[in-house]
Amino acid sequence: MAMPTAWRQERDALGRGEGARLMTQAAEKYRFRLGFAKEGPLRWIGHLDLQTTFSRTLRRAKLPLWFSKGYHPRPKLVFASALPLGCSSDAELCDLWLREELDAEAVLTRLVAAAPPGLRFTSAELIIGRAPAVTTLVQSASYRVTLPPELAADADATGLLAQRLEALLNAETLPRHRRGKDYDLRPLILALELVEEEQLLLCQLMAREGQNGRIEELLDALELDPAACSKARTALHLETSTPAKQPDGPVADGPVADGPVADATAE
Repeated sequence: MAMPTAWRQERDALGRGEGARLMTQAAEKYRFRLGFAKEGPLRWIGHLDLQTTFSRTLRRAKLPLWFSKGYHPRPKLVFASALPLGCSSDAELCDLWLREELDAEAVLTRLVAAAPPGLRFTSAELIIGRAPAVTTLVQSASYRVTLPPELAADADATGLLAQRLEALLNAETLPRHRRGKDYDLRPLILALELVEEEQLLLCQLMAREGQNGRIEELLDALELDPAACSKARTALHLETSTPAKQPDGPVADGPVADGPVADATAE
């Protein structure tokens, strides 16, 4: 049977000797949790394009990748949470599987050298033993929104925004409609604060499977144009035994996610 195209390309990229071993992967595989930033022009590519960018970066890094089986093998790679289009972040997480137990610092060094502009790797950690998938650990996400300059220059408009924010926090429900379905955005807002002197909006939204608050929906509910605001995800809060740190300011009613901020910028 002919070698699948993806494996042949990977073999050619890595060299014949290393590439041949892809056909007989070892039974063991090693999971590394990577921290990375998505910034600059790269924030305008969607999640599928980000996966393609990752695949190319991994090949350039010449890591001993673990591939899925079948006729279209791909590097085994799982992202913690898809980032909204146009949103930058320095706190993203993903899990990558390798065929060899490399030193985490060596993995990080290779990735940093191979990454294109806008994709910045900040950490790598070998996950020992069985552990939950990173997608199941994410409970919520924190965002920082820089308000449009014209709003910052208008004291009356800023005052109206503060009133709308207070009304939203005091509301019991916030009906919304997305993808043909009605849902309540209110329980998905865990914390919300307007920092008027810096013209910033800080918030924490639930990010569980089936309970995912979208930053664009929150901005729309506040009568802000999402396209006119600069948006950044500043933290993913993971499920651990330690409560998540909350933004200062008014806190929304409802469940608060467990877990500390995932520090993707740690050395």
